[in-house]
Amino acid sequence: MQNQIRHVLASIVFIASFSISMLWANSKSWPLEFTSVSIQLGDYKPKSEATAPSDCEPELFDPSVTRFHLEKTDGFPKEQYIIDGGDERVSMMIDGWAKEGENKITMPQPYSVIQYEFGCASQFDKVIEIKNNDQRYALYTHVYNFKFSPNFEHMILYNAQKTDNNLWLFKRRIVTLRDKSSVALPYIDATSFVAYVTNDRVVTYGSPVNKGSDQRRIVCIWGLDGKLQRALRSPINTTNANSEESDDLIGLLPNEATTFYQLTFGKEKSCILYLQDINNSNQHRSIVISFAGFTEETASIESGFQLDLSHLTLHGGILRYRVSASGRPDIDNDWSAWMIAK
Repeated sequence: MQNQIRHVLASIVFIASFSISMLWANSKSWPLEFTSVSIQLGDYKPKSEATAPSDCEPELFDPSVTRFHLEKTDGFPKEQYIIDGGDERVSMMIDGWAKEGENKITMPQPYSVIQYEFGCASQFDKVIEIKNNDQRYALYTHVYNFKFSPNFEHMILYNAQKTDNNLWLFKRRIVTLRDKSSVALPYIDATSFVAYVTNDRVVTYGSPVNKGSDQRRIVCIWGLDGKLQRALRSPINTTNANSEESDDLIGLLPNEATTFYQLTFGKEKSCILYLQDINNSNQHRSIVISFAGFTEETASIESGFQLDLSHLTLHGGILRYRVSASGRPDIDNDWSAWMIAK
């Protein structure tokens, strides 16, 4: 009964907040601004450095050749794979870090993928092995960022490769899995982080940039040809625990890829969902979600809110959302029931 009252009150608060949000959008300047990004031809070339991306992963790791064994531990995680040989002890996990297999990615047959993850001193590297009918199809080492498109036809891949003259080339690419061809994303600040991937677009963003009293970032939307389609200047929140990557949820609506969305912290225990047409700066709206039991003292907005955007459009549809009052997704049965907003 108490939970039912809680959900009813949350819905009432949301309805009131939604009305206020439309007034807010009209009375204050819209925070998402169309902007330009300077890209030079040389930016599409890999960045060259003398040092490896991290000390976690062996310089040469091939799961079909490198020997390793599973070993129990007294700490966290409870067991890890240990690389045999070498002067230093190197550990890794397969398809997960806290527990093997918890982050397993299932690709459509006949393909499959295995992630070998190395971690040390808050740094993580991965080796990505893709198989076709259980035979190796591709092996990517020293991977520090990757995402598959929903249809698994493309992969966004940030990794490093060592050259014959002992330099490391840092590449940012869109890989077509059908033939393993790729196009480069420019190596600029605005592609520092990969936020979202659709079947035909990629969303990236850069480091914080101060604009007066506001801290903003440049968000870029790219085609699969590596060409920039839209750049936005956006105030994206960052917590003290994470000074580089954004804690906001940003991307494109699943069924309306011309609409950019951003879920960010608002005021008085609320969140704001911004919706912006990427082709028309004047087409946008905002939705405020408030919840009395929610605390903003969370590691990120994702730990407090979950969204279902599959039925939402810029000018209509419905938004499904639920809230974790504790802001701790690791606690079972902490999420509220799904609620609906139009």
